[in-house]
Amino acid sequence: MWYRQCDPFSVFFRLVGTMAPVAYTRPAEGSSWALRLRAPFAGALESVPDITTGLVLFVLLMLASTTYDALHQTVMWVGWFWRPMLTLSE
Repeated sequence: MWYRQCDPFSVFFRLVGTMAPVAYTRPAEGSSWALRLRAPFAGALESVPDITTGLVLFVLLMLASTTYDALHQTVMWVGWFWRPMLTLSE
């Protein structure tokens, strides 16, 4: 249960794995793993939906942190966030 729902790296890589164009399957008990190619993002349709509030919040956190990392050094962000603080110091 820990690796499936609590470990952030396991949750992240499980989500990324559902979007991958490669799937590993075990056809029968005792047989070896088989490699199967599929369309990208098709794994999200094949998997059983186990969407919880925690998973939704995790995805939102990942999107928000990625957006902030991409935005915080742009000219727009510096002008919008830091310029009012610079005028206070003058």
